[in-house]
Amino acid sequence: MRSALLAITLGTILIGGAVYGSAASRRSLAKDVRDLAMLRVRLDSARRELVRAATAADSTRLVESMAQEEEGISQREYHVLMRQAEPDRTWTPTGKGTLTVVLGAALVLAGAALVRTHRPGGP
Repeated sequence: MRSALLAITLGTILIGGAVYGSAASRRSLAKDVRDLAMLRVRLDSARRELVRAATAADSTRLVESMAQEEEGISQREYHVLMRQAEPDRTWTPTGKGTLTVVLGAALVLAGAALVRTHRPGGP
């Protein structure tokens, strides 16, 4: 009976963990996309400010700031693009999310079968 409850518990944890992990990954990716959009807005703002810059010192400061923003944007874009494919791969037939849920479901079903065969008055 203990092994049946352990199998059901582990199976439930595997299923819940796969679903929660996928949702957390999607939330994190959405946050990164929002942050990237904010960086682009800041860069556009710096470009507009550069056009209105009155002194050479202001222009130099803005150009350096824009170069840093552009580098940050390009790095984030690369990582966001790499991570955008991850949720899609997770739920393919051989993806880690699908396999984890299948393993969890198998454990739950095996545990349920053990409970059924070991209960008093069962078959």
